Amino acid sequence: MAKYIDTLLRRTLVDMMDEKPLDDISVVELTERAEVNRKTFYNHFPDIAALIVSAVWQELDEITGESPAFQDWEQALHGIVEWLKGHDDFVRAVYASRCKGAFLQAFQERMGEKVAKVVDDAIVWLGNYHGETYDVTRYQRKYLTRYYTGVICSVIICWIEGGMRESVNETVRLVGVLNSDGLFDGVRQFTIANENKD
Repeated sequence: MAKYIDTLLRRTLVDMMDEKPLDDISVVELTERAEVNRKTFYNHFPDIAALIVSAVWQELDEITGESPAFQDWEQALHGIVEWLKGHDDFVRAVYASRCKGAFLQAFQERMGEKVAKVVDDAIVWLGNYHGETYDVTRYQRKYLTRYYTGVICSVIICWIEGGMRESVNETVRLVGVLNSDGLFDGVRQFTIANENKD
């Protein structure tokens, strides 16, 4: 039932955003249109910004799955950029509202979680592929995760702010160019640095 209510509220909000700016939509209007009690809304979300965050997280999870593999990161990124481009009216409306900060924070946090899984998978995959063991500490994994999350999110945010003019393929290619072979090199360099500490 909770999933049904969450989905109903998200869909109703998106429909209402076609009619008026997000900042002009109140919880009262949203719950009346969705035909749910305001208390029900507040049992699920503290405010409309939290509903937007929930929508972003759900979409990212549906596109990438629970744990995107290292070999599939580009395909997962393509799916995310494609969703953003396909929902550009929604993205622009959120970006022009007071929910922009919550949207960006949620996007970056969820991307960070996805990238962390890719980094972990990459360390194992690269070790198996090269027949080596890579010694990368927990903190070094954090550095790699933050770096790649920053690159990916920065490119996507610049793309959104620029009006999403570039194609999905061009945007994903740009991320790839900025990251070309970087993850493997980062894992190797951390391993070398750790070996030299002894």
